[in-house]
Amino acid sequence: MQLRLTKTLTNKELGTGQIQAVYSWSHSIDDSADGLVPGSGPGGASERGLPRDSSGFAGGFAAGERGNSGFDVRHRFVLNFIYDLPFKFENNLMNKVFGDWTASGIVQSQTGTPYSIFGGTDSAGTGLGQRADFAPAGQGRPDLPADTTSDSTYTGPARSLFRNPCPANRTNTSPTTCSAAVGPAVGRLGTVGRNQFYGPSFNKVDFSMIKRIPVTESVRFTIRADFFNIFNHTNFGLPGNDINSGLFGQSTTAAAPRIVQFAGRIDF
Repeated sequence: MQLRLTKTLTNKELGTGQIQAVYSWSHSIDDSADGLVPGSGPGGASERGLPRDSSGFAGGFAAGERGNSGFDVRHRFVLNFIYDLPFKFENNLMNKVFGDWTASGIVQSQTGTPYSIFGGTDSAGTGLGQRADFAPAGQGRPDLPADTTSDSTYTGPARSLFRNPCPANRTNTSPTTCSAAVGPAVGRLGTVGRNQFYGPSFNKVDFSMIKRIPVTESVRFTIRADFFNIFNHTNFGLPGNDINSGLFGQSTTAAAPRIVQFAGRIDF
């Protein structure tokens, strides 16, 4: 679903230009990531390229792997504008210096992308580490010590919610180990769904100021200053998603900080 609003500014005394806002709601569901293009996140491991149960040994491929697509963004808002400032002067020199300024910008805000939570055991017998189990209260992996984590970069769920999965013929003796096998091996997927959790949101504002200076009737000099992520907002990447890692839940990557560039151009 998409909603779009466009407003054209035509009053020369107040400034001319255009403002456009677009809001999108979407939800994409599939059965597997692209095996050649795995998910993003630390080591590209947010989703992992191969399905967890490609053999059907643990109950079939489609049912266990169906989940949010790795590129699913539920809500996205974009606003862009261009505005010619209404500063005009009768003095030719003043007008060349202080007139003909244009401001433009792009505002982006969207919810995060999904990722999976993985344990450290192959409970399905596929040769691949499986997604984790949701743990009963008090039986999950202990949360990481406060001195090894940072509240400002911890963007994932509590580690105590999960434990390593065990095959159906074994049970958890601890959050990380399984009991001895009883009877024939029966594979089982972890109870955490594929791409069940969502990462941090993304928010960014880009802004430009543009000045056009007429040199002759056919020659014009343009200078501009561009500010990408002008408010220097930190957009964290997906958190660590291996419950056995000391970086679980921590975002160790981020998008680009504020970038400023200046440019000049002669049009003739």
